[in-house]
Amino acid sequence: MNRLRDDEGLTLFEVLISMTIMAVVMSVFTGGVLLMYRTLNRADADAVVQLRTTTAFTRLEREIRYAKRIFPQVAETNGWSVRFVMVDPDDGVEKCVQLWLPATDNDGDAARVTLVERRWPTTGASTAGTFRALAPGFVPPAATPFTVQPLDAVSNFDRLTVTLSTGQGAAGRGAEQSYNLTYTAQNTVPAAQRLTTPPGLSTPCPYTMPA
Repeated sequence: MNRLRDDEGLTLFEVLISMTIMAVVMSVFTGGVLLMYRTLNRADADAVVQLRTTTAFTRLEREIRYAKRIFPQVAETNGWSVRFVMVDPDDGVEKCVQLWLPATDNDGDAARVTLVERRWPTTGASTAGTFRALAPGFVPPAATPFTVQPLDAVSNFDRLTVTLSTGQGAAGRGAEQSYNLTYTAQNTVPAAQRLTTPPGLSTPCPYTMPA
C-alpha cells in the first residue's frame, strides 16, 4: 500500500490563498458585468429620449407648416411658451396651438423638463385645451427656447426657431444632444388680416396658464 508523504496535498494556508484569489477574480468579473449593464441601460434610455424628441420635432414641423400666424414668444411665470394658429390637418378645424416648456416639471425636477402642447378652437378659450406631453428630457435653458421671426421684407412667412438640449438622467449625466431648428409657417397670412377671435374678444388665441 502506498502512503502519502506528509508534504503531499494542500495546506490550509494554500486553500485560503486560492479562495482569496478566486474571490478577487470573481469580484473584478462581476464589477465588469455590472458596469457593462449600466452602460447599456443608459445607452438604451438615451436612445428612447432621442427617439421621442425626434418624433416630437417631426410633429411640430407638420403642425407649423399649416400655421397662419405665429405669435411672439412669451416668458411665463414658470417657463416659456409660444402660440400659433393653424388649420388642424386631422379635422380641418382652425385651432390655437400653444407650446410650453416649464422651468420645472410637475414633480419639481429642475434638471430635466418636458415639452408640452395644447390645442383649442380659435372660437373658444384655452381652458378647453389640456396640455399633453410631446417629449421629456429637455435641459432647462438659460434663455427662451422659442424665437419668433415674423414675416418681413425678406420672407413672406412667419418662422419659429426652437433651441433646446436633451439628456437622460440627472444633470451632468447621460448623453446630451443640442437642437437648433427653424420651422416655417407656409400658410402665413398678412399681418393686416384679422384672425378669428372668441365671441366678445378682440385678441386671437387668449389663454391662461395653469396655476
